[in-house]
Amino acid sequence: ADYTSVGAFLFLRFYCPAITVPHSFGLLPEPPREGCQRNIVLVSKLMQNLANNTLPGNKETYMQKLNEWIVNNREAYEAFIDEISNPNITSTVHQDSLEIPQSVREICLVRLHRFLNLFAGKINEKLDEL
Repeated sequence: ADYTSVGAFLFLRFYCPAITVPHSFGLLPEPPREGCQRNIVLVSKLMQNLANNTLPGNKETYMQKLNEWIVNNREAYEAFIDEISNPNITSTVHQDSLEIPQSVREICLVRLHRFLNLFAGKINEKLDEL
């Protein structure tokens, strides 16, 4: 129940909205194309099912083949929730252990830079309030 409570909230309020409407969070300059939008909605639904500890195929038969993915990734999900929920531990994920292609890293850096430039004024205001 603890994993479901914390994870469902985080995924419902933060991660899934960013996945579903990335342009609203500055992750994309414009809305995704229609075909791509459908795919990211499905990814978001899958992630929310993982957080809720529910199998998507029970409600939507076309997603039944993804039930196994939920079951196989539950342990990793719980480890993730443990890590982000504990303020007393440092991350056990090291950059060297991640298998992220260099091109993806570069794109992420560009988008992060764009986001920080776009919201630099607001970020500075909030930091000045601290």
